[in-house]
Amino acid sequence: MKTVLPLVRSLRQLSTSRPVSFQDAPNIPKGYSKVKELQKKFQIDDGKPIHLKGGKSDELMAVATGFLCVYGVANALYYIYTQSFPQK
Repeated sequence: MKTVLPLVRSLRQLSTSRPVSFQDAPNIPKGYSKVKELQKKFQIDDGKPIHLKGGKSDELMAVATGFLCVYGVANALYYIYTQSFPQK
């Protein structure tokens, strides 16, 4: 174990020149703060499911998806009915 520890330390020194810190402003990606704000927004416990926390657009997409599902099932049942009892 004594011989492994210096090896690990030397590899650590080779892999980074200094410890990485998120406090360094030039090294933080430009969209980092925006992502952190979105994470805070989605972590709030307000009783909404995660797929509706985006606002009105998420609600619109959920309603449209439900409508399209009902329409698809109704259309499939209509097709099955018309193929089961063909016209003479």
